[in-house]
Formats: sequence, C-alpha cells, structure tokens
Amino acid sequence: MRKLLIFSVLVFTTALFAQERVRVVSRQLPKGEYAFYAANPYLYPVQLDIRFPRYINLKSDVKIPFHTVLPPQSSRKKLFTLKPAGTGRYGYSMSYLVSPGDPGMQPDPDVIYSLPFAHGTKHKVGQGYFGTFSHSRRTGEYAIDFDMKVGTPVLASRAGLVVDTKDDSNIRGLTSSYAKYGNYILIYHKDGTFARYLHLRYNGSIVRAGDRVRRGQKIGYSGNTGWTSGPHLHFQVSRVIKGGLQTIPTDFLLFKGQKGRLTPGRYYYGWQAGKKIFSRIFGRNLKNSGFNRHLRATGYTGEVKIRTKQIDDAVILYGVNGMKKTVTIKVEPMNMRNAVCTKKLPYTREMPPLKEVFLLIIRSRDPAKQWSYGYRYSCSW
Repeated sequence: MRKLLIFSVLVFTTALFAQERVRVVSRQLPKGEYAFYAANPYLYPVQLDIRFPRYINLKSDVKIPFHTVLPPQSSRKKLFTLKPAGTGRYGYSMSYLVSPGDPGMQPDPDVIYSLPFAHGTKHKVGQGYFGTFSHSRRTGEYAIDFDMKVGTPVLASRAGLVVDTKDDSNIRGLTSSYAKYGNYILIYHKDGTFARYLHLRYNGSIVRAGDRVRRGQKIGYSGNTGWTSGPHLHFQVSRVIKGGLQTIPTDFLLFKGQKGRLTPGRYYYGWQAGKKIFSRIFGRNLKNSGFNRHLRATGYTGEVKIRTKQIDDAVILYGVNGMKKTVTIKVEPMNMRNAVCTKKLPYTREMPPLKEVFLLIIRSRDPAKQWSYGYRYSCSW
C-alpha cells in the first residue's frame, strides 16, 4: 500500500520584503500525483525558490530544487508535479523562499538619479557608502543618508511605480531592533531595480501602492522613524540577485546638469533639469577675504557681544560694538573638536564705536566627522 507522508512546509521571505501573500499550494490529481501552484498578487515580480529537505520515493517533472519568477499580479500558475516513483511509502518536507524581483533584469548603467529634495535647496550627506552606523552589507552598503529636518518634502529621484508604503509609525531608536519601525516608500523602476526612501515622518507618504510617479514629483515628507540617530532621509537603490536584493552605487544629477557620486560630509543642492539657475554658497569655501571689509552700523546698546551666522559646517563670528567708544575684543578658543579657525587664536581686534566688524570663521576640519567648538571673549577700552 502506498501512503503519502507530508512532513513539514517552511516559508521564508527576504528581509525588508514580506511576501507573505505568496503561497505554494498543492492539489491531488486522479492518478495520485500532486500538482503544485503559486500566484503573485504583488505589483512587482517575485522569485520563488522551492527545496525539498526530505524527498522519499518521489520523482518530479522539473529539476529540483526549483526556481521560477512569478510575474506581477499573476493568477495561480502550475509549477510542477510530483508522483510516486514506485511502491511503498512516499513523502516530502518542503521549504520555499519568496524574494522580490526578477534576477534576469539588469540595472540600466546610464541612469542618472535626481537628488530627492527640492530644486535649489541644500542638504548634507550625513552618512555615505559603507557608513559605520547602519550601512552594512545586510542593511544596504550603498545607501545615502541626507540630513533633513522633519517635514522636508521628499521628491522621487526617478520615475517608477510605487509598490509599497509604510507611514504608520512614530517610533525610533539607536539600535537595529528599531529598523522595523521605519516609515518608507518603495518604488519599482522599469529596469527591475527598487528605490527605497526611508525614515519618513508619521503619515509622511502622499503616494500609495499602484501610483505611478515622475522624476522630481513630491512623494512624501522626511522624518525620524525607525533605526536612526537623528532626522534624515535614507535613500538606496537595489538590484535583484537570485534570492534577494543588493544595493548598488548611484550617479546623481548635480548643479547645471553635472553628474557624479556623493561624498560624506558635503552639502549638495537639488537640481531639476529645465528649472531656474540659482546661486550657491558653501561653508567649506568661505574665506576671510570675503568678509574683511564688513563694517555695519549698530545702534547704541551699551554692550559688546559676538553675533554668529552658520553656513553649513562653518560659523562666522562678528563683533558687535554697541558702545560710543572704540573697544578692543579678544577671542579665545574653547572645547574645539575637529574644528579649525581661519585666523590665529587668540585673536584681537579693535572695533570702532557703534560698528559691527568681521572677526573670524570656525569650520569643521573633517566634514565627514562630528565637530564642536566653543569660544570666550573679553573686551577692553
């Protein structure tokens, strides 16, 4: 007597993609054979890898292990048939992995991505490729983090199909256990790649699965959710490999149509082709010569103080003399970490009555690292 023994069925999905609605089912045929089927309800293709850890007295009409790609939103499709190879007991234990995309599709090497923020606005790359905080092979080694205030508009870097969104979280933390709480938008491109926009604010997506978006279209608002050390937008593009995804480096459209890769610690302006040209200013380019002639009238206050203005990772110090006599100000550094001054410290300067003058600039030595500064000043007349 023949007897079918089904031992177990195990289902696996790729991290960050939970294709739990893809199920492999079987149906018994009149001759004792078993046909296996699967359907894909998702808006993008999925890979299906089926293995049989235990495979007793059976034969298949396909090669085992079995790999196939299910087209997007495809109805139930027959995969293969198992039938007894002889008399006696027969059975199996089955496991299968569901992962996103079609590994037969290759990324278009000529694609240039727009920066995911508004034309003429500027943001710093806080963490780049292989960033030590959270950009590993497991989490996305070729991801880019843009420092952004919560609520900054996020734009699509490339046209595509929105295939998934999450914006129901308001939770964040400093360890990887918080990664599942990150709000995101996932966009599928025509060359089979996926772009993920991560850490959006609560209710921060203004698109939904099934929407087609164009390059430069507003899709949501940045936030500070999930695994994060502060408000920023995480952007990554992934190609499909067998059994999963792999992040890839990306070229971006820069000022006046230039293209290139991004450097951690640097600020970049958003640029959209065909829009108005704007002027740029970067803290790393500020020089004393651009401020030495600064002389501005002030009202009488009876006090002397320092006014600061920050541009990127540079701070300009101005001395404000609110007295009706010449004052000598002396500036001394304090608690300088990864910071440099454009003038030798301590720095001393005479300030005319009721005038504001330029003193010096303090900036980060290595913009890819954290920095801090402090100073104290004294006055004499």
